[in-house]
Amino acid sequence: MQKMNLRWIFIGAILLLVTIGGSFYYITKRRLSSVDKSKLVQMLNQAVADEWFSHYQYFLASKVVKGSMQRDASDLFAKFSLEEFENSSKLADKVILFAGVLPMEPKIWYEIAKSGFSVPSDSSVNRLVEQNIESEKSMIDFYQQVVSFLNNRDVELDKVLRSIIEFKTSHLAQLQSFLEQLK
Repeated sequence: MQKMNLRWIFIGAILLLVTIGGSFYYITKRRLSSVDKSKLVQMLNQAVADEWFSHYQYFLASKVVKGSMQRDASDLFAKFSLEEFENSSKLADKVILFAGVLPMEPKIWYEIAKSGFSVPSDSSVNRLVEQNIESEKSMIDFYQQVVSFLNNRDVELDKVLRSIIEFKTSHLAQLQSFLEQLK
């Protein structure tokens, strides 16, 4: 008798989880249907392109930087490069989730990116830090536009975007602090 009751409790728990999961899926999909998905995918692809450029820009900066506090700057740039790569991966996953097509070729990145790529032609610590400050500011502005466009209609994507804004804001603060130390 006790085994029979446990079996029904177990079956009931599974049915409850399936019902809750299905309801969550329906609510999420319903919310997403009100978003202009093609515009959202376009914006996410722009962000993917910018994250790749930012990743590469920081990578290059970590290799070519010269001047006072060179090692500290190189370490900071290398750390940021990896974080930008992780951001691009998170965004790419969302593009795929929305059945979008990722920008496959770097030449397309140049066409769609909002912040773009700044060649580190001056390898001085000051100039590289300033260059990356400008890039971070531009990307923060763009991410805020995407969050505004999304308007809380996808909880998971909103979390991803806000976490990236936090990374960008942290990068900006660290770069500005670093620049102050150089003076």
